[in-house]
Amino acid sequence: MQNWYHFYQSQCWYRNTYLVNNHDDVEELNNIYNSGCHFICMAMMLNVSAAVLASELSKIYYFEKDETGLVWDKNKPNKKGDSIFIPLLYAQQGVIENITITLVDTIVKNDIVSAIQFIEEKHEEGLHLICGNSSHSLLISGEVEDTYFVWDPDTSWNNEAELIRKNLAGEHSIQWLYSNYGVEEEVEFWVYSVKICT
Repeated sequence: MQNWYHFYQSQCWYRNTYLVNNHDDVEELNNIYNSGCHFICMAMMLNVSAAVLASELSKIYYFEKDETGLVWDKNKPNKKGDSIFIPLLYAQQGVIENITITLVDTIVKNDIVSAIQFIEEKHEEGLHLICGNSSHSLLISGEVEDTYFVWDPDTSWNNEAELIRKNLAGEHSIQWLYSNYGVEEEVEFWVYSVKICT
């Protein structure tokens, strides 16, 4: 097994971390626990705490209201070619400065074979992939045997300790992804580039 990232996080650990720019916008539904699966994937992609990422992004007024009036991250950047710029982050590896995250592409893959081939190609290009369906996001996190595995940020649906163990052991394969998230909906892949100047 080969991990591409080194800091697994569950959205369930952040019930009191909100995706808002100021406390006036706090609501039950805009904490990471309720609305943050994609946000947690971004934090894991950067190997930083989701709480630190939320705090730093609030300084640049990253969070926005949606059509219902709820303030959250809206999965930005959420249009092909769009970028976000983060001036500064504090991570396990030290201070990270001048981070640009760009959404390079979004694509639906209807079968496991083409998905695996696509992941291989994008990883070789040094890109990062978040995947899932309309209701949930997961991070493509590494290689195991002849396939890839995802980290699922939701540990609320079963025994949490067991789900964390399975994530860390690479047991959520691409086959698992499609059997759990690709039966009633299509599986979409969001491709990102991350450029860091430290």
